[in-house]
This record gives sequence, structure tokens and C-alpha cells, in this order.
Amino acid sequence: MKAFSQKSQFFQNIVLILGSSSFAQFIPIIFSPILTRIYTPENFGIFGIYVAIVSILSVVISFRYELAILLPKDETNAIHILVLTQIISAVNTLFYLALAIILSKIFERYDLFPNISEYLLFLPLNAFILGITQGITFWLNRKQRFKIQAVSKVVQSALTVTVTLILGYFKFGARGLILGWLSGQILFIIPLVINLLIEDKYHFGALKLKQILYMAKTYKNFPKINTIHALVTSFTVNLPVIIIEKFFSPYAAGLYMLCIRVVYTPISLISTSLSQVINPYLAKLYNAKENVHEFMKRLIKKLLFFSGAPFILMIFFATLLFRIIFGNVWTEAGKYFQLLSPFFFMSLLTSPFSFIPMIVNLQKKAFYIELIYLVLRLCGFFIGIYFMNIEIALILYSISGVMVLSYNLNWYLNLAKGARQESTVLS
Repeated sequence: MKAFSQKSQFFQNIVLILGSSSFAQFIPIIFSPILTRIYTPENFGIFGIYVAIVSILSVVISFRYELAILLPKDETNAIHILVLTQIISAVNTLFYLALAIILSKIFERYDLFPNISEYLLFLPLNAFILGITQGITFWLNRKQRFKIQAVSKVVQSALTVTVTLILGYFKFGARGLILGWLSGQILFIIPLVINLLIEDKYHFGALKLKQILYMAKTYKNFPKINTIHALVTSFTVNLPVIIIEKFFSPYAAGLYMLCIRVVYTPISLISTSLSQVINPYLAKLYNAKENVHEFMKRLIKKLLFFSGAPFILMIFFATLLFRIIFGNVWTEAGKYFQLLSPFFFMSLLTSPFSFIPMIVNLQKKAFYIELIYLVLRLCGFFIGIYFMNIEIALILYSISGVMVLSYNLNWYLNLAKGARQESTVLS
């Protein structure tokens, strides 16, 4: 009876997180036809570069200690790790700020990177907000407080669109997209912080510096291995828009950014939302020596069932849909989607399970795979640059993504099967 209740609660959490994520993504997508008519592809290109830089900075801002919040059995140890992430994020933000001030003066003096130099001072604040959010989100996932996150996501999305539309109407250009994105992130974190301070205030009285340092030492593999791994992953995901802007044009970067915004970002958010529910559940199954492999197979089948047909339809009608929905100037973005769709699809199937190597302490191998992934994708782009053909670059980028993600999915399944076999032997 207890097992049935846990499974029922698990699937309720999935429905809640997926439902809120889908609705939150639906808001900017439904307003995208307006946004693409008040912002130019060049505006989206600059915004894409800004988002890419913030994403690279924020993924390592807490040295990945937030991932360890799910692992301790004891709540006291977990809250000490949460505080550790916040301290590291604050210190790194000061470093980012000093670096941004220095670079802004250098860029201004030598007229370097004019498209992004005026936004440099926004970067540390944005990275700090994301760093704080990451730690608190993992804590709330551990406590299974998904409702507060679900509501916050929807409100964040609505505010982001509202601010972006208003600033676009007043011709703010790329700055309107950036400020809209930043305002949404600020609104998202406020209720999470309030929830933490109210619901978990009893934990903070027991905090000890010695225990924080002990947790930092206990989970030292996260900064030593997973931080570099995450940085490589972030470069793999975010470098394309920077490379496209630099070697092709801001216009092409804007087309790519729209494709990412309306297709890959929802996929990524769905995968992240699934991970929020799945990661604690996977850790619990593994610790209880239950059947992780069978659980993964069932979830993959469900993802295939629900996502296969929409992807096939989009591949055939992408250019037509992009032209009708976003305007003639964005038609080429539909072709970008067609070239990248195999990678998008494999990402949806694979990303929710990327936590498995951490559970079984195989972060090092996962890092080496990601390093190979980065090299393959960069090679693909450089071949496209050599021929000055963005379509070649995107095709090779997509093929390398499918190859590596297919390998990863098979590896995750084998790890899950191995965990099941080990539990059977031990029992």
C-alpha cells in the first residue's frame, strides 16, 4: 500500500511539474509572433549571445555543489550543503563583477565586441540570481515542494513576456529582451526564498561553519570533476550562437536563437522539470536497491509515445509554420529546426537521466564523454565555417549530438541494469 502511494505521489509530481512547465512555455510561444514583429533577428542574436554567456557563468557559479543536496540521508547535512552553495555563489559573483568591470573598460577603449559590451555589467547579477535559484531549487526538490515551483514558473513566464512586450513597444531593442528575461528570473526566485525561510527556518539555527567545511570536503568530487564537466557541457550547448554571430552574422544568430527559444528551450525545460522529480526518485530507488532499469524503460516509452508524432509533423511543416507564425523574415529558422530536430529529439529522451552517473559515482567517465562531444561539435562548426555554409555546420552539429546522446542513453540503461543486478546479488 505504501509503495502504491509513493508511486501515485511520484506521478502526481510529474503531472504537476510537466503541466506547469508546459503552460509556462506556452505563454512566450503564443506571444512569439508579436515579439518577432517588434524585435529583429539581430536583436535576438545579441540576446542569444547574452543568454549563452550567462548560462556558461551560472552553471559553475556554485561549483556544482547544488547537485549534492539530494544525496545525504540526513537533512542537517543537506541544509549545510545548500548554505555552502549560496556562499560560493556570492563569492564568485564578486569575481564576475570585477572581471566585468575590467573587460567593459577594455572593450570600450579598443571598440571590441560592440554588440555585447554594453551589457557586461548585467552578467554578474544575472549569474548570481541563477546560482541562488539552482541551490534552492534542489533543496525544494529534495523536500518535494513542487507546487511552489510550478506556480512560480508560470508567474515568471507571464512577467517575462509582459516586460519584453512593453520594452519592445518602446524600441528598447536587444536590451528589452535581456531586461524581460532578467525580471522574470528575479520574480521566480522571490517566492522560493520566502518558502525556504518560512518552512525551514528551524534548520538555520543549527548551522555550523565546521559542518559546512566538512560537507565541502565530503562532496569534493563535484567541484573537482563535475564543475569542469558542467562547464564543458555548457560550452557545448551555448557556443553555437556565439560562433554563428561571429563567423556568419547576427541575423543568422537571431534565426538560430528563435529556433532554440520556441523549440529547444521548451524541450530543455520539460527535461529539467522531469529531472526535478526523477532525480530524487532515482536516488531513492538506487539506495533501496530497487529496479531502476525497468523504471527508465517505462519512462522512455512514454516519452517516445507522446513526443514522436509532434516531432515528425514539425519536421515536415517547419518552414511553413515558421513563415506563417513568425513572419517571412523568420522562414529560414524553420529550416534550422529541420536540421537540428534529430538532436532535439534525442536530447528530450536522454537529458532526464543524466543524473545517473552521479548516483553511481561515474562523473569522470561522463566528463570524458562530454569532452569528446564538445570536440565533435566544434569540428562540425569549423567545417561549416571553412565552407562558409551554416547548413553544413548545423547538420554536423546535429549528427554529433545524436551519436553522443544515443551512446549516453544506452550507457545510462546499462548502468541502471548493473545497479539492479548488484542489488539482486546482495539480496
